Amino acid sequence: TILLARSCKANNASECDDLAKILSEGKYGVTKDFKLAAKIEDIACKLEPYTYCADAGRIHKLAGDLGKAAKAWNKSCSLKKSDLEACGLLGLAYQNGEGVPKDDAKGKSLLEKACNKGKDDEASCKVLGVKMAE
Repeated sequence: TILLARSCKANNASECDDLAKILSEGKYGVTKDFKLAAKIEDIACKLEPYTYCADAGRIHKLAGDLGKAAKAWNKSCSLKKSDLEACGLLGLAYQNGEGVPKDDAKGKSLLEKACNKGKDDEASCKVLGVKMAE
């Protein structure tokens, strides 16, 4: 973990992501620390938003900060090359009023984006009740 921390400080997004996952999962004898993991994943999200902002949102949710989770998912979903999984997670947040004002229409729209444009993102399609082609 020390080497990952050094690489993360040197702005290696992949290493930040790996370190955040170790902290959030409590791997390799490291104590789980969602808040620290979220801070580290935020670094990866700033460096490569398309790749790591969905993960940042997940870890913020685990840390209990639904507002930051929604903000990270929104960042990733708003990019020209959207992370459609993040769009689906943000859609669920809007439908449940988690970290954002409850808005069923906006939530459904984001879930549809993830389902239809995400090569049928299975999780988003399930929420919408869309049967997946087998």
